[in-house]
Formats: sequence, C-alpha cells, structure tokens
Amino acid sequence: MDPATFISLSQVSGLMATFFQERRGRKEAQTQATLQEYIEWLERGRHTELVELLRSNQGLMNATDRFMRQGHDEILDRFDRLEEMLAKSLISAPGWAEITQSLSPQHQLSDQAIEVLRWFDDSGTTMAIEILNRGGIYLVPRESGETYEPSDPRFFRDDMDRLVSLNLLIFDQGSQGPVYTITRAAIKLIKSFPDSTDDITDNPA
Repeated sequence: MDPATFISLSQVSGLMATFFQERRGRKEAQTQATLQEYIEWLERGRHTELVELLRSNQGLMNATDRFMRQGHDEILDRFDRLEEMLAKSLISAPGWAEITQSLSPQHQLSDQAIEVLRWFDDSGTTMAIEILNRGGIYLVPRESGETYEPSDPRFFRDDMDRLVSLNLLIFDQGSQGPVYTITRAAIKLIKSFPDSTDDITDNPA
C-alpha cells in the first residue's frame, strides 16, 4: 500500500519542525540543514514511511530540499506561523477546542467570551450592535431579543477582539457603533462545549 496513505501533512510538518528545533542551540544551527541530514535524522527515529515516501517521490524531495535551503531562523518562524494558523482553525472546530486551548494558551477563550457566543446562540440573533449607554456597554441584537451586558466590562474589548481574531465573530464599523456578526463556526463550536464554562477554561479573564 502507498506509504502516503499513512502519512498526513501534519505528521510531515511536525517532524520537520522537531528536526529544526533540535538543531537550535547546537553548532549545526549556524549551518544550513541538508536534505540528507534530515533523512538520516528520520532514519534514526525510525520514521521509515516518510523516508520511503521522500525517496519515491522526486517532487516531494525537491520541494523539501528547497524548503530546507532557507535560513534556520526563517524556517522556525514559518513553523511558528503555521502553528498559529492551525490553532486558529482548530479553536473553532467542534471537538478540538479543549485540546487547542490546552496546547495553545494564547488562544484560550475566557468565560466572558464564551458567554458572548452563548448569547448569540441562545438569542438566535445573527448580528449585534455594541452600544455605550450611561457608562455601560451592551450588545443589542439587530433582531428582537434581550440585550447582553458584559459580566466583566473591563476585559470586554479584549474578549471581542479575541473572538474576531479567531473568526468566531465578524467585525464591522457601523454608523451607530461596532457591529458583530456570528459565524457558522462559532455556533458549531459553542454547541460542542459543555454547559458549564468551568469545564472549558481554567483561567477566566
């Protein structure tokens, strides 16, 4: 059977990231990594399926060789960005949120952020306007429904920015104030959470 069947993109990128991280801090980090060095490292780790795939797929071998010709720091920076992109994708994927939050604390959702998503879901509203009224801050649904009042106003802006950055809310600047639209991913995510936010996050905002 084709060894590619057993090897996912995440495994390939994960192994390569580990290879470069192990080189960090050693004298090898001052020199350019070679494809042969990477293959030998894979063989020592008994990653035979990937070695066979590389040797049998000239296109993959050439692409890997070109990738490794970049600077050591540049490559590690690319992996950092890849991890960031993956975490942002998985935080909104049902079933993966708790794992992602445990592995990537920077993507952890506060209790209040989860409250906002629950409010959108429970109210059935798609869009809400942020209103300042008598010193307070509120989310008012475009459709009829109850207004949301933040439980922790001090960090409300931080929580809303986090939800937007994770593509759980879409931000738009309306004539009356900021407008937020819930995404399909956010609704799927909140329905995958247990009812109690205590079971989701250990660190409230």
